Amino acid sequence: MEFTGCDGVMSSESILEYPALFDPNEIYDMDDLTLEYLDFYEKYPGEGNFKIVRAHLHKFMHSGFVNHGFHDLRDKLNRTTGKEDGM
Repeated sequence: MEFTGCDGVMSSESILEYPALFDPNEIYDMDDLTLEYLDFYEKYPGEGNFKIVRAHLHKFMHSGFVNHGFHDLRDKLNRTTGKEDGM
């Protein structure tokens, strides 16, 4: 920030696509990060709205859905309403 003179950086979409963006020490597996996110959702009931969780899951798994052709899983996530659907 000293070099550019900026006050901050907007990274919301990038952080949702790769939550460990600012950790230069390691490359994280998105499956592990997604499972950890779901663990937090279960650990703190009432703190998260499942519609938002589902939107975050789409961001986390977007490249897997698109790059590897898992359109059926994307569609299943679209129809999921919560734990009763296996989430």
